[in-house]
Amino acid sequence: MIQPIKPRGSHREITVMSAILCLVVIYFHVLGEAVIGYQKDSIQFAISFYSQRLCAITVPCFTFISALKYFIRFGEGRDFKYGPFILGRAKRIYLPYLLWTAIHYAYFLYRQYFPFNIQDFLGYAALGSVSYQYYFIIIIMQFYLLMPVWRAIRNAKKTLVPVIVAAGGLLGIFISVYAGDVIAAITGGTGFRLPYADRYFVSYLAYWLLGLYCGTHYDSVLAFIRRHRPVFILSYVIFGGLHATLYYFFNRNFFYYSYAEAMQVPFCITAIFMMLTLSDLLTQKIPKILPTLQKLAGASFYIYLSHSLVLLHTDYIMGLAGLTSITVRLGIKMILTFVIPVTLSLAYVWLKKMIMSPRTSPSP
Repeated sequence: MIQPIKPRGSHREITVMSAILCLVVIYFHVLGEAVIGYQKDSIQFAISFYSQRLCAITVPCFTFISALKYFIRFGEGRDFKYGPFILGRAKRIYLPYLLWTAIHYAYFLYRQYFPFNIQDFLGYAALGSVSYQYYFIIIIMQFYLLMPVWRAIRNAKKTLVPVIVAAGGLLGIFISVYAGDVIAAITGGTGFRLPYADRYFVSYLAYWLLGLYCGTHYDSVLAFIRRHRPVFILSYVIFGGLHATLYYFFNRNFFYYSYAEAMQVPFCITAIFMMLTLSDLLTQKIPKILPTLQKLAGASFYIYLSHSLVLLHTDYIMGLAGLTSITVRLGIKMILTFVIPVTLSLAYVWLKKMIMSPRTSPSP
């Protein structure tokens, strides 16, 4: 039976989705060594490769969620002031990002990976390249800087909004996937790729606009998802399985997977709705885990920023210990990279809340 939609502001399934995606990010990065290190004709490689490919969804999903949460709250009547909005986002997102960029850079200096160079550090900070997952911060800040544009789309006539969203999404997909080939065809070159193309918001425009539209009509979207749960789950299985299989055989040098970038789009869209479907199911079927997942979601940003440093140092320690078995290394990294950042981030959020919460005076 379809459950009634909860009042605005209490959409726990979105919180659950954020918590799950946080864990998926860690899992994806931990598997990196297995995908590189195992023999490509081994079953271990196949399992690791498929697992990682099917988890390559986090940046599109986080982009979608960021727009979704903002535009769910859009109609609450609060005045929008661009300056305070950007300053608030910079304080909550960009300043912690800069801090963790500096921490990573200091670690690399300590390990003597390279000498200190202020221009290099500023380049890492500008591009989000000091750690593999940081480029999402660069992308999402671009979307926030353009918030007046997205609000204007949201405020357009109701009949125009889906047209603008669809056209903008298709334009983003075209630019990110095919623009280089078009430029090459016009100029007669062999190919063109914009440097750091994955750092530009247009590469994720389709997912942001999808979040905008779904946030605007969230009650109807969630009701539709609940009526068609098997369809959304099956769609992810089909597109994800096909995409991962084609990538697998491409990686094994069986053939060239020329449509990988184009196929990534429907795969990620089906993944977004699959994740939302499963998150909604969890909130209804296993409500006892909600408090844990809500706490995890509250600490997810700090887990996202910090887990790569734990992974780096774990690699270093295992190298000193002479551990060469990929399976053993994978098991150790899986445990430590989940336990340490999650525990410390939860502790930090708890301590921050205790310090910042107003103290209540005892009743006379």
